[in-house]
Amino acid sequence: MRSGCSIELAAISATNTACEEVRSMKIITQTNAMLYVYGMEEGIRRIAQAGFDGVDVSMFYKPGGNSILSKSDDEVRAYYTNLREIIEKNGMYVGQTHTPFPVISDNLSENDERWEMQRKGLMASGILGAKYAIVHPTKFYPNADGTLATRIYNRGREENLAYNLEMYGRLLPYLEEYNVKAAIENMFGGDPGKKNAYCPNVCSNPYELARLCDDCNALCKNGERFVVCLDIGHTNLSCQDMPVRQIVNVLGHRLKTLHLHDNYGIRDEHTAPGIGNVDWDGFFAGLGDIGYDGDFVYEADAFFHKFDTGVIGDACDMLYKIARRLIEKAGM
Repeated sequence: MRSGCSIELAAISATNTACEEVRSMKIITQTNAMLYVYGMEEGIRRIAQAGFDGVDVSMFYKPGGNSILSKSDDEVRAYYTNLREIIEKNGMYVGQTHTPFPVISDNLSENDERWEMQRKGLMASGILGAKYAIVHPTKFYPNADGTLATRIYNRGREENLAYNLEMYGRLLPYLEEYNVKAAIENMFGGDPGKKNAYCPNVCSNPYELARLCDDCNALCKNGERFVVCLDIGHTNLSCQDMPVRQIVNVLGHRLKTLHLHDNYGIRDEHTAPGIGNVDWDGFFAGLGDIGYDGDFVYEADAFFHKFDTGVIGDACDMLYKIARRLIEKAGM
């Protein structure tokens, strides 16, 4: 099991002046929890007040509901145009979005609606000015009878990768129309033979993730539209046999964005760095190796679940300071 580096919480709580002088790597965070607790305008204001440079706009909507992505194109445009104005009014930008997931369900009756929500999510990403939209790969692959099987470990690996290539290929016209790139994320699955245990599945291995990204880009005739999003917490669950520095180096130039959070290699906790054993030193060393020039992107909203809603704004401040301290220590 990997050992986590020391975050030095005492230093974080002290003055942040030295950190603020070195701002080469921008820090952004997902919008999900803050907008849920405070609403759109106040949630964005509080994220900006904490010090964040930008946001990853969460679109964690499900079919069959009354979400914005279930509404008309005109309503989607109006909503996300307004959201972009609020974000920019607060001095931030949209670095990326996260489209609804899963893209494909084994409940086949949902999939037409899921696909339409995916299209609208990519349209919204373009409206927001995001460079990247995180689009999860699917864990499924087709059976001969038209139903979907679930990939577990390497069972159905090639069939699953072929199905993902087809899925991302279907998204390509939307990526070109809305001028956004799809970021493919490393995932994990549940081990059916062990209670509450995770196992590798689609793109858990960085070599497989790199291969799928390259195969998707081979479909592009008008410039590459696919990159990699490395979820550092997922590596700690489903790729524990490979040092995180090596994982980053395998992904290399494909790695353009991140999902950063911590865990102890047991559950997908999505909490703050330092509350787990992710090897942050090795991770940042890997970023340095490949010349990573993207953002520090949090997907750590579960950290807020530990607190009363009255102090979630303070928890957001702390989350920013932890990121700033990590970046300062890494010299990035």
